[in-house]
Amino acid sequence: MAGKARDDETEAATFFARNTSRHTVKDVSEDPKRATRVDVGIYPNTERAKQTVELKFETSHHSDERASAQTETESAPGTAMESGEPHVVNIDEARQASRQKWSARCSWADLLVPVEVKVDHSKSAFEFLACTGSTVSYLRQTDPGRDARAQLFNYVARICAHQHRTHLYAIYVYRDKARIIYVDCGGCYVSTAFTYGTRGHDTLHRFLWRLARMTHRQQGYDTTVRPASAEEIQSLVDYVSRARITPYVKNCVKRALSWNEGETAPQPSLWPLYVVMHGTLQLLIGKPERWNLRVFGRCTRGYVAFILNWQNVTLCDPDADGPVLLGELDTDRLAFLKDSWRSDQIDITPEHEVYRYLYGLRKAALAKDPENPPPGAYHILNCFYGGDVEGMEHDSLSRQTTTAHEAQDNGRRVHYRILLSPVCRPLSDFTNFKELATLLSQALLGQSRIFSS
Repeated sequence: MAGKARDDETEAATFFARNTSRHTVKDVSEDPKRATRVDVGIYPNTERAKQTVELKFETSHHSDERASAQTETESAPGTAMESGEPHVVNIDEARQASRQKWSARCSWADLLVPVEVKVDHSKSAFEFLACTGSTVSYLRQTDPGRDARAQLFNYVARICAHQHRTHLYAIYVYRDKARIIYVDCGGCYVSTAFTYGTRGHDTLHRFLWRLARMTHRQQGYDTTVRPASAEEIQSLVDYVSRARITPYVKNCVKRALSWNEGETAPQPSLWPLYVVMHGTLQLLIGKPERWNLRVFGRCTRGYVAFILNWQNVTLCDPDADGPVLLGELDTDRLAFLKDSWRSDQIDITPEHEVYRYLYGLRKAALAKDPENPPPGAYHILNCFYGGDVEGMEHDSLSRQTTTAHEAQDNGRRVHYRILLSPVCRPLSDFTNFKELATLLSQALLGQSRIFSS
């Protein structure tokens, strides 16, 4: 299946659909036999997507009797038969070659629209047989139905973890019927069930036709993020090899690069690297250091970020009287980027505003007694920037917000990022109970000082 795709003032492209129920992109941290795969995947027709998901079958060469019993020998001019070496071809190769046109590996990093297919209605997440009456719920409230919905949202969570999406579409199929699903961090819309596959039932066809003519933003891609170039990735590799950073931070960077033990170079096929653009700041990120499979809510992800344009970015140093160049600060080029969807409530203070308040307390304490600062006055992370992610309208009031929260009667959520330095270890890395108790007590004391002031 293929269709035309179009961006604003860009050249038309295509997308393709493949059966990905049997194969997945190699992940050293997951057993291929137990790897999670979607039944059918719709992918953008890019070189990266094609190279990543394409199945490649190699010719088998056997010499024992068992292999010859399962194979047949072929001879053709210019083959190895002329040199006395039989060219043995597996009888399944023709079948594999025919399947190669329709089968592919499941790649969460490239998937545009997941398609889940069910042939047993009792295992379906949604109702398809008795869904015409207004009193019938479209959700199947059975244990298999709830498991099927958990399976569907597991797919959505994996796509959002591997990619940078504001929302996405999915298709749920039961035999000759289907539903179209829209998901963002605020909630989910599910269409009514419809029949497809005939001239009189063109709902699915019209959806794919419209999908192909959507812009990247309309398809659900975060347009403040772009794929990283090979030169940008190499700059991070070079920096890590020469920079004086702790072994823990170096391991974090290697995980972000998908640089596994025993490999001489990064292998970012499963977790591609991206550049996050925030004003003039450009951050190179890869595999998240912290993430989960939540679909709704904050959906927080944490990245070890490499600041690309280090020398040209102006920031407001909380301890300085005015803006300073980031390159002049005594800090590392590696920082921690926290990406989440915060609740858009007036009475909830954004995190970067809390840091500004802490900086004010610190400056006041140091001004009062610079020779004897209070405990913990310097133990505050550097907040390089924080704020809501801008939308595509290039308006200072435009923000990336959720839409489906209206369906669940939830509050609206706003895409939010904050950049902190230095990169710290997680609390779970404590070595003994005394160290854990010390860390918790210091955190409680700091919180107490904030509220008491």
